Amino acid sequence: MLIVVGVAIGAAVRPLFENKHGAPARPVYTAQQVADTKAAMCTAYWKVQNALDIAGARNSSDDPTAQLVVSIGTRQVLAFGSRYLLTKLADHPATPSDLATAIRTLANTYQELTIGYLDGFGNSSPEQQPILHTSDEAALTIQRTCK
Repeated sequence: MLIVVGVAIGAAVRPLFENKHGAPARPVYTAQQVADTKAAMCTAYWKVQNALDIAGARNSSDDPTAQLVVSIGTRQVLAFGSRYLLTKLADHPATPSDLATAIRTLANTYQELTIGYLDGFGNSSPEQQPILHTSDEAALTIQRTCK
């Protein structure tokens, strides 16, 4: 009899802890948590952007060896920067959805661009143009959000 009562109580209480679809409830974050996370993600974006600016600024030589070094450096920033942004995003689940989407898009385009560059395509290649456009749009969204 005691077991029957326990099962009945468990069945009655269980729906209170689940949403309609049985999936875990999405966490709710305080305004301070969201603000702190937004600041952390904006800082991460600007770190990667600064690294790209530095890598690109070195591209003023006509020396083929120097140009190769710059291109390798830029590819490294894109590859590592994309992973860095995705790692930071995973570490900051309170990131506002519009910022999270833009950062994820930017990181994915950085990876696509890196593969394109390794395949021998330059910025003016038709294969890279849609990726560059998407990357620019994501970066603008992040910059507007991070003002």
